[in-house]
Amino acid sequence: MNNRKATFFSFIYRGLSSAISFLTIIATGRFLGVADRGQLQFSQVLLNGSQNFLGGYTNWYGYALPKRGEDTENIIQTGNLILCVASIFIWIVLTPLTWWLVTHHILLEAWGWMVICMPLAFLFNYATRILNALHDITWLNRSNLAQPLVFLLVYLVLLAIHPGREADRLFYSYCIWSASWVFAVILSLTAAYHRVAQRVGSWKKALGIGFSKVEWRGTVSYGSWSSISNIVHYFNYRVDYFYVLSTLGKTIFSIYGTAVGAAEVLNTLSQSIVSVVFARMTGAAHDDAISVTTKASRQSLITSTGFAFIIALAFPFLFMLLGHHGAYLKAILPFWILLPGLIFKAASNILLQYATNSLGQPKTAIWMNGLAVIINLACCVPLVHFFGMVGAALASTCAYFFGFVAYCFWFARVTGTSQRALWQLRKEDFIPYWEIILLAKKKFARSA
Repeated sequence: MNNRKATFFSFIYRGLSSAISFLTIIATGRFLGVADRGQLQFSQVLLNGSQNFLGGYTNWYGYALPKRGEDTENIIQTGNLILCVASIFIWIVLTPLTWWLVTHHILLEAWGWMVICMPLAFLFNYATRILNALHDITWLNRSNLAQPLVFLLVYLVLLAIHPGREADRLFYSYCIWSASWVFAVILSLTAAYHRVAQRVGSWKKALGIGFSKVEWRGTVSYGSWSSISNIVHYFNYRVDYFYVLSTLGKTIFSIYGTAVGAAEVLNTLSQSIVSVVFARMTGAAHDDAISVTTKASRQSLITSTGFAFIIALAFPFLFMLLGHHGAYLKAILPFWILLPGLIFKAASNILLQYATNSLGQPKTAIWMNGLAVIINLACCVPLVHFFGMVGAALASTCAYFFGFVAYCFWFARVTGTSQRALWQLRKEDFIPYWEIILLAKKKFARSA
């Protein structure tokens, strides 16, 4: 599949994923109270944070496979060993400890459910890194769609048949959430090992466990810095979110979380370009990687802006479908304010990928994200004080914009390329979208 077709189908899958994400917001908003929905969302935020940290170690395999294809067997078998040991440790040691802290009211219940799903998210990250590194975009897209789709379908069916008492609905939601992760892990690992087996010659080699000092050192060294980079990157996304929780209370936190979740649908869509260029950027020569990065940055700005206009117009009407909609309608203004910032954040993610995957410098990504975190926090303190959750949205948008500006100057200094190449649109940038439209018209014409 060529890159334009891959991008087109990635948009389709990401579009479905975004629609599912918003339908899930509606479903959970209708069946759970405002506080319970905030608790469920808090578990998802915690899991995403742990997924980002643990996922930093799986980044090594996404980095190593495109660059050293001849060592695939050693890379994968070492990864299998590390993933097995880490997952067993989390389930046997951390899970009982966390639930002991929950039952003694030291931690919220959200932490307990998060740690149950943590190894599943770790395994899922590993599988999707392999699929992305081997450029199997079709199964990467299907894997990314699996967990939210299964969660939504099972959630709607079970709650329609037997909604139960309102006090029990949060427990049902957590059980369905955990089961959906199990399904996603089975699907993604099966697809990943199938692709690895094709490369190394057998399923036995793909599923084998081995140890390589090179891969161990890479996992520990590159992976540790990548994990720190991921956490700082994630905190960049969540500074406003946690600041609202700490200063404005759980109800406002739940409402603002809805605005954040709806706005970050845009981030889901923009990841289409990131996933398609991942292997090309990682395995390409120096000049080719620069060319891929500049084009991807400009195209990310185009696609994100287009999608931002669409969801800015459509989503406020969908907020009316939420239960307790009188409260959730307050999320519309922060939702609108967050969108411009996320346009620049989408392009920034391309530059972060260049630093970590092309240059192999996760340390660079740490200071890049750290700068944005400092800006975000510095803006949050006064703006949240005066404008509440609207101020939090303003702080994030300011941080994303100024972060992108700083990244552009860094890229220009490192590569010797004009920073305008990252954002100044050209006529040829629009050609792929025109070709995608023509491709779609042909497919609809054949089906009609």
